[in-house]
Amino acid sequence: MLISPEIASHLVERIRAWDGQSAATTTNVGNLSKREMDVLRLAAAGKENAEIAVLLFLSIKTVKNHMSSIFRKLQLKNRIEAGLYAIESGIVAPRGGFAAKPSVREDSLEPVEFMH
Repeated sequence: MLISPEIASHLVERIRAWDGQSAATTTNVGNLSKREMDVLRLAAAGKENAEIAVLLFLSIKTVKNHMSSIFRKLQLKNRIEAGLYAIESGIVAPRGGFAAKPSVREDSLEPVEFMH
């Protein structure tokens, strides 16, 4: 899945601001069923509906229904917001690789590879 640079930038900012303890974002997590939580975790990990269906032994239609229910219950618009919500609420941990600029070695001040 490709996302626009504007969304990617916003995503990086949100992940950097993540404190893992945001009570405001965890309020509605209790409204999700266990199966909705499973679907949200997998969607936040980047899985497509078909992959989630196979992993959870569900039909693709059922996965789509769960995603719609998640969006409605959490008042989200799309999968990217759902992924951010999952990170901010501690449902999933943020992954590395979201560095906005390369790391720099202090001894040489030469750019090195992006953090992973």
